[in-house]
Amino acid sequence: MNRDEVKFITLQTYNKLAKTEFKTIEDLIYNTPTFKRELRVRRELISNPYDLSMIVVVEKIPKEKSPQLYIKGIFMKMLKRSF
Repeated sequence: MNRDEVKFITLQTYNKLAKTEFKTIEDLIYNTPTFKRELRVRRELISNPYDLSMIVVVEKIPKEKSPQLYIKGIFMKMLKRSF
């Protein structure tokens, strides 16, 4: 996966594009928007709404040239709940 396949946006930008009012990223994770809203965001960021590029919503965009991404165990918590 190259750099052009990943788009980093802030929660503030996501809220603006999706016309939502999420307060935290965790809130966004547990209250996932509709597919229609996701397509709206993709259409704004990427010309093709069905493009498979990953969109990562972060609290702030790192300013360093080689940022490290730390992911909390939220995904695993969600998996445990569904079983």
